[in-house]
Amino acid sequence: MNSPLQKIPRLVSSAWQAEMIGFCQRLIQTPSLSGHEGEIAALIQAEMKKFAFDEISTDEVGNVIGKLKGGSGPSLQFNCHMDQVDIGDRESWQHDPFGGEIVESAVHGRGASDTKGAIAAQIHALGRLKQSGISFHGDVYMVCVVQEETGSWGSKYLLEHFKTDLAVLGEATGNQIANGHRGRAEILVEFQGVSTHAAAAQKSDNPLFPLVSFLQKIAQLPISLNPLLGKNSINPTRCYTDQLSGNMTPDLVKLHLDWRSLPEDSLTDLLHTLQEILDQICQAPVRGSAKLFSSNVTSYNGYTGVLPAYAPAYLLPEEHPLPAAACSVLESVLNRQVSIKPWGFTTDGGYLVQAGIPTIGFSPCEEKHAHTVHDQVDISLLKESLLGTMALAISLPEEYEKSSIN
Repeated sequence: MNSPLQKIPRLVSSAWQAEMIGFCQRLIQTPSLSGHEGEIAALIQAEMKKFAFDEISTDEVGNVIGKLKGGSGPSLQFNCHMDQVDIGDRESWQHDPFGGEIVESAVHGRGASDTKGAIAAQIHALGRLKQSGISFHGDVYMVCVVQEETGSWGSKYLLEHFKTDLAVLGEATGNQIANGHRGRAEILVEFQGVSTHAAAAQKSDNPLFPLVSFLQKIAQLPISLNPLLGKNSINPTRCYTDQLSGNMTPDLVKLHLDWRSLPEDSLTDLLHTLQEILDQICQAPVRGSAKLFSSNVTSYNGYTGVLPAYAPAYLLPEEHPLPAAACSVLESVLNRQVSIKPWGFTTDGGYLVQAGIPTIGFSPCEEKHAHTVHDQVDISLLKESLLGTMALAISLPEEYEKSSIN
């Protein structure tokens, strides 16, 4: 273990931990639905300023980027999303979803485990290292992105303008290491027919009939299995027509499909397969088409764009230099075994890897609490994450560099 890494456990104090927990509470107490992250972005920038980050900026869509200058080694970003999902029925919550209450050794509230607990640990870990005068092997960044929950617009935009050599995501891992996940695409299938009065309708004009055949066909599509990531799958999720009257056949039927993909899967190939099925079952005048669904988005600062509903899959093998180096660094400072396994959900990591940035996850957040009315982050995991994140910031780029050379 090198000297800076040995210093970390001695540096971390109960006062540091208490301030981090307090910041986590303030983050939870700040509502931040997708597209409405302005207040939490200001809170995060203020915390970075308190720790004297070398550079603090926001880009066009409102992502917050803090920089700590380092040496000539690989650059590293810690990446979390600022937005949260809706609370749903407030009556279902045992604790105030925006209270940030500490109950039974956990901080409770919406976003605690997705990813406000990680934001608190990461910013405070980097800030404390800055205050302590510990140098970095390469430049280190804290990146807080917008609108991850509604299609990952923040990271998609970010990667068009900003890249680092390595990345650590704050998505839920319970302080283990995540090394990949299945991908996701939302596909829009449209059946265009001829609307008419139901009493005079012809079967050949009604787009609902080929819809039935299409659903039967996609249920028979082959399924692939990855021993680490699980199965790919395609499932219908939403279906609606352009008609509100019960005595009219529709002119247009829209079907949404949720596709969970493996790294070897091709979106282009899937769309081609779906179009082939549509061409087989649709007879004139009915026509069928399949395309990637997209939606119009607006950020909290008014920037607008069009967002395709696609997140790529990825998987770094355990022996890949990044997860292997992270495991070694964390085990040396946490004094316990650290596991490496994929997430059970989709993250922004696929975009980062697609952009050429090897990416892992390390976070105090836990998947079992995310998006539930029991949303919380365990304080013991927060404290451990503070220590682990400091270790990664100091040693991961150098250990990765050594592993890559060897």
